[in-house]
Amino acid sequence: MQAREAYKRRQEQKRREQEEKEAEERRAREEQHQRLLDEQKQKFLDGERITGGMFLEITGRDGFDIHIRTKGTFYRHVMGINKEGTISYRKIKGHRTPDFTGCHKAVSAYLAFITEKEGK
Repeated sequence: MQAREAYKRRQEQKRREQEEKEAEERRAREEQHQRLLDEQKQKFLDGERITGGMFLEITGRDGFDIHIRTKGTFYRHVMGINKEGTISYRKIKGHRTPDFTGCHKAVSAYLAFITEKEGK
């Protein structure tokens, strides 16, 4: 009985330690991801090029909504975008070149959103 109880306690202790270790790793990964987003946002605001997916993550974190079809264009076609709205894109063979007006509008609206947010 005592050996069984001691074994259960050891197993429970190992399980708790493993859970704590995994939680710490998750926190570290999340902090690193947030730092990466901060760096990419600063690059974008400095006028450098960032990927479309990174732009969507930054806007999502800041609470700026982008239309779902524009998000699809960002994810599927936009390889890089900068503050001025210059887009480098991927042309998929056999498909037409997408309309990037929504992406341009999203960039200008996001910049206005940021300046308004900083003004408050």
